[in-house]
Amino acid sequence: MHRMGEAVTEQLHIEVKAKVLQNVRFKYTCRHCDRTGINTPVVIAPMPKQPLPGSIATASTLAFALVHKYVNGTPLYRVAQTFERAGVTLSRGALAHWVIGSSEKHLHRIYDALKLRLRSQLLIHGDETTVQVLKEKNKEATSTSYMWAYRSSEDSDEPIVLLDYQPGRGQIHPQTFLGDYRGILVTDGYTAWRTLHGATHVGCMAHSRRRFVEALKTRKNGGGPPEQALRFFEQLYRIEKQARDRKPDAGETQADCIRRFRQQHSLPALNALKTWLDNIAPKVVPDTKLGDAVSYTLKWDYLTRYTSDGRMPIDNNILERVTGRKSWLFSDAADGAKASAVVYSLMLTCRACGVDPLSWLRHVLAEFLSAKKMPTSATCCRSTTRPNRARYRNRCDGGSALSQPSRCIENCAYEHSVRRCRPPSGPAASFRLRADRARSPSPTRHLVRQPFADPREVSP
Repeated sequence: MHRMGEAVTEQLHIEVKAKVLQNVRFKYTCRHCDRTGINTPVVIAPMPKQPLPGSIATASTLAFALVHKYVNGTPLYRVAQTFERAGVTLSRGALAHWVIGSSEKHLHRIYDALKLRLRSQLLIHGDETTVQVLKEKNKEATSTSYMWAYRSSEDSDEPIVLLDYQPGRGQIHPQTFLGDYRGILVTDGYTAWRTLHGATHVGCMAHSRRRFVEALKTRKNGGGPPEQALRFFEQLYRIEKQARDRKPDAGETQADCIRRFRQQHSLPALNALKTWLDNIAPKVVPDTKLGDAVSYTLKWDYLTRYTSDGRMPIDNNILERVTGRKSWLFSDAADGAKASAVVYSLMLTCRACGVDPLSWLRHVLAEFLSAKKMPTSATCCRSTTRPNRARYRNRCDGGSALSQPSRCIENCAYEHSVRRCRPPSGPAASFRLRADRARSPSPTRHLVRQPFADPREVSP
């Protein structure tokens, strides 16, 4: 029989494997100096740059743990269980150390740069949500702390989402974060935001609508004034959708088109809502859900300012979707809360930009290592063979070198290292850690070999 063709069937195959990388560093000494009684040090290659010095975690391992915690919403004890199923036993404390270390040593620099970039944008959304920190100085474990959230506009060319952990809800926190911001600030009705006097403040129509929804829930039979108010909001949001979907005329920007459509259609609906509110306000009891909804909506200037500029949104929902998802419930300590704010910010910014967070974190953590004074690619690609001993012996035999032992060693001993890789199995099947330090691994077999630098080209 002869083959007449082939039938191809595709299947999805996924493997999650853990590997133990061993950095093998060769040691050198000068035999001639030993024979002649000259005291010279033993030269050993320096360790390759590590994301967290003293930790066993590589950039890929840190990225894996951070994405599980801050993208998938997996608690650290479950992340530890994930590692254990892969043959690596980690404590939750070690994982928390990785989170805080990654934030304080590397990721906070990107966070600070994004903060400056956010403050230069035309429009910022602002909101705050509660978080509980169990071990915070001068506060009880049951006390409330806050995550202050900030986001660029939905149509921004540079989407940025930042969280800022603070122990309180005072006006000093947005003032410190935003400084002398002069752009458009979209927030709810909390007065702390209004203390930023240089900004143009825009209210959130969704907050107003939500209060009437809560008022409607208190009525046993439904209907009544809350339902009437919700019809006005339904009309406003329908108009807003039509404005967003409308194509601008020739020579007209999208913002001008939206503003023109709002002036034609949203303003009459808002005027009708204002008339209704003025009529019903004297009839409602202030200390009720309905009274609160009416009082909030009568902050009219803030709520209706969006109609004057097509770049302003009708509500703060784009940020509410971030703070409303309780991916965080509590933190053990304030340092962990601050680190969580930094990592959450970068993960949310990745999502806003359509970037894969795992690949991005791997790249960034690796780039932070190579950004420091490291060997060039030409140096790293040197031959992996052992140094020519005769060559060094000749150098040592020079009289000038013998009188300067340190120089002799510098000329004689190339630091040389390789990286080996093994699976976490065999006698050390459980790669146990204490205080993020590994036990001595079992002897390895050569799987992966990677040269490092010549010591003379690496600064101490």
